This record gives sequence, structure tokens and C-alpha cells, in this order.
Amino acid sequence: PVAMASQSAQFGPVGVPLPGLAGELTLAAERNPFTGALALALTLVDPAPVTLAVYDVHGRAMARIPYGRLPAGTHRLAWDGRDGSFRDAGAGVFWAEVEVGDRRLVRRVVRLR
Repeated sequence: PVAMASQSAQFGPVGVPLPGLAGELTLAAERNPFTGALALALTLVDPAPVTLAVYDVHGRAMARIPYGRLPAGTHRLAWDGRDGSFRDAGAGVFWAEVEVGDRRLVRRVVRLR
């Protein structure tokens, strides 16, 4: 299942899941829009393997960052703003996709100069 940003109520750096959606998972950008690096707060109720992927508006993969199996709790995930060739991705709209086991959470984020 995919939970889009419009399916979570967000208050500051914490996402609050709505009933019947991603359940125990919450994901929110710490700042959106952001400058420099993207920071996401992910909360897990159970341990799970986690991977962060970032895509540009054309669907091109900018980064794929495996975090391995994380314990229950809140974790900070980050993307340094560079693509797979270590070039700055520049300003624009990006999609941050976090895979948690067999679930995916997606957030639209905007990077400013």
C-alpha cells in the first residue's frame, strides 16, 4: 500500500496517521520547503527494513539509501541533495519514497536554493 502526503495530517515535524491508512507508520519532512539536505522523521511501531528513495518530477532516481533493519521508534532519514553521480540535484520538486517492509510512504518535497 502507498500512503500519500494528503492522507496524513501533519503538525510540525510529526505526521499523524489517519485511521485505515498506513497504520503505525508516520513520515514527515522536518522542513518543507527545505534548503541543503532533506531530513525526514519516520516513526515505526515494529522493527522493519527501511530504504529511502528520492525521485525528481520526471521520475528519475536521484538517490536510493538503504538503512537496513531499524528498531521501533522515531528515526531521522536524510538525503544530502546529490544524485547518484554525487552532483548537486539543484532546486525543484522531488518525491521522497520510504519503503518500510512491504509498505511505501511518499511525500512531495520542495528544495530551494
